[in-house]
Amino acid sequence: STLFPYTTLFRSLDGAQIRIIYNGVDTSRFVPPTAIQRQQARERLGFAADDLVVGMVAGFRPEKNHDVFFAALGAVAAAVPQLKVLLVGGGPLLEHYRAQLATVELGARTRFAGDVTDVLPYLWAMDIGCLTPGSNEGFSNAVIEQMAAGLPLVVSDIGGNAEAVEEGSSGFVVAPGEPALTAAG
Repeated sequence: STLFPYTTLFRSLDGAQIRIIYNGVDTSRFVPPTAIQRQQARERLGFAADDLVVGMVAGFRPEKNHDVFFAALGAVAAAVPQLKVLLVGGGPLLEHYRAQLATVELGARTRFAGDVTDVLPYLWAMDIGCLTPGSNEGFSNAVIEQMAAGLPLVVSDIGGNAEAVEEGSSGFVVAPGEPALTAAG
C-alpha cells in the first residue's frame, strides 16, 4: 500500500521483536512537593491545610466520565466535611459541568482551573488524584504525572490505568462507570 509502506514489514515481525514503549514523565520535574510548595499551591487556590483535595486532570469530554467522578464525590461529601475538589482541563463539556455543579452543594467545594500551561502546581495542591474514563483511554500521562508528584490514585479500569496504578499500593482501580466503587476507592 502506498499509504502504509511498512505494512509488509510489520506483518513479518514476530512477538520477540516487538517492544512496548510506554509514555514517560520527567521525574526530575514531576516530584512530590516540599511542605512550602504544597502550602503555597493550596493557598493560591484557596484550600486550607486540613482540606482533603481530590483532583482530576482531564479534558471535559464525554469519555472522561466526569459525571461518575462527581457522583462519587457527592456520595462521600456529607461524611467528609473537609472535602474539596480541583478540576484541571478544558473542553466542550466544561461549561456544562460548571453550570451543573453551581446548583448543588458540591459546587461550593469545587475549583475549576480550566486549561493550564503548567499542571504541576495544581498537582501539588491535591491529596488524591482520580481519572474515571469509561472508554477511550491509553496509557495516561495525567496518571503517571500525578503518581510522580506523589499522589495516590483512584482510576477506572480502562486502557493502561491498571498497568500504572498498583491496586492497594499506589492507589485503587475500580470498574468503569461505578460511582459507588469510585467513592469506596
